[in-house]
Amino acid sequence: MIMTLIDDDNIRYYEAVVGDRYVKRTENELYAGVIDDDGEAVAAGIFVDTPDGLEVDFIAVADERRRQGIGSFLLCEIKDVCKESGVGSMHATLLAERDEAASDALYHFLEKNGFEIGELDARRSVYDLREVLSLPPFAEAPLKSQYLIKSVSELSEKEKEIICDMLDLKSIMTDPHRVVSFENRHGGFLFEEDKIRALIVAETFRGAVHLVSLYGDGEGLKMFPYLFDHVKEAVRRDETEYDMLIIDTAGDKMASFEDHFLENSGVRAIKQYHVYNAVLRL
Repeated sequence: MIMTLIDDDNIRYYEAVVGDRYVKRTENELYAGVIDDDGEAVAAGIFVDTPDGLEVDFIAVADERRRQGIGSFLLCEIKDVCKESGVGSMHATLLAERDEAASDALYHFLEKNGFEIGELDARRSVYDLREVLSLPPFAEAPLKSQYLIKSVSELSEKEKEIICDMLDLKSIMTDPHRVVSFENRHGGFLFEEDKIRALIVAETFRGAVHLVSLYGDGEGLKMFPYLFDHVKEAVRRDETEYDMLIIDTAGDKMASFEDHFLENSGVRAIKQYHVYNAVLRL
């Protein structure tokens, strides 16, 4: 067997597994696959380069070749690539539906390959975005004149630096690089004069709008409805079609927002998960 990086020359071997994702790949994504001794593609994986290390996003092994060590072989080869590149760690996110244990197969696969697995005090909820967008505005009155909401494109470089300092990137369970670089074009940032009072970080990826962070101080805590309405309007204007709203709840503010505004509006999550974090130090 050999591990090969997936590129335009060999994507035809892996198209059935990663074709759609490969077409939309970003610069910080690494695609790799395994070819067996008969020249057949038997596994593929997607890995994301983040400031915290290499994220294991996806690994698939052909059904008839499972339990033959192929997935571990791919992971081992990628570990060597990481070491040669100076990457200090690999990590992965495991999801388990509420009231159920994490997937035994994935859990044991990562554990067997040296990952340390610990449960985060977090949950992930998935909503039908069309149902959320159909709700009336959450804000009950016009925004007070001393406040201003800016989109990502309206932020100055200084304001971006301030926001980065506010965000605890380790609590964001998607690609932190995209938050730092402000490619999350549906973020909303509330200012009172020159001071940032509240913010909402909403990334878009894979057909979903992903709410990953809330911040507010003092009066700014009351401004989340305005920020969420800002995101809803931005999504409506976007030419891309999104099906899901994903909310990662890793703190009291996010949990309160989700429970109060969505649950009280009669919108129920399609699915809810516990979130586990797996880390391998290289």
